[in-house]
Amino acid sequence: YWFHLYPVILLVIALAITDLITWLSGRRARSMKPSGALAGLIFLGIFAATSDFNPRHIIQVADAAVAFRTGPFEKFWVTWYWRFDYRSPAEFLNANVVPADEARIVVQYHVPVSYYLKQEHAIYIPRTLGIFGRHSQRRGTLNRWADRPLLSTPEELREYTRDARDVWLIRGAEDEERFPEMPDVEEVWGDRLLGHARTFLSRDGRIEVVRIRLAPAGPVKSDS
Repeated sequence: YWFHLYPVILLVIALAITDLITWLSGRRARSMKPSGALAGLIFLGIFAATSDFNPRHIIQVADAAVAFRTGPFEKFWVTWYWRFDYRSPAEFLNANVVPADEARIVVQYHVPVSYYLKQEHAIYIPRTLGIFGRHSQRRGTLNRWADRPLLSTPEELREYTRDARDVWLIRGAEDEERFPEMPDVEEVWGDRLLGHARTFLSRDGRIEVVRIRLAPAGPVKSDS
């Protein structure tokens, strides 16, 4: 969030090099042109030798590897502002999943996917996560940003998918990219679970679409 100060920092470094060259050469301020040129070359040389200078980034600015900090640009993930590919999982579901009473779509945590997703779906964010309060309204039943049903417990997820035979789950692709609070597929559906498999991986490799096949739900037990 301090990227706007970066040019100022570079300017300070350049001026410091200029002052150093001027002091070492013993020149007066009015005869600084040769010193300034030398200082400029030294500054550009130092800058070109650092990881901040990346001609491939400038040339390939529209490339997916640059946009999502993957491949040769993966090392910049911690220094550049991070980005996820939220669009492609949604486009996959838009093109391949026909809305039906026996299918449900659930977006787990990655709420921006909802912007691109045209199908009916719900958002799952555990109440134990700090961001839950920023997404919750109507007593925790509606996501304020996506305007979609908000689920926060395995019980609510089971109820939302009670009549479903297929659940399409959008979630982090790797275990380390998921919060410990996120429930396992086996934990949620138990005996109803017939199988699950990844059907799509986002272009950045960080978000997956999992198809979960379920057996019909048993009859609702009466309290009496």
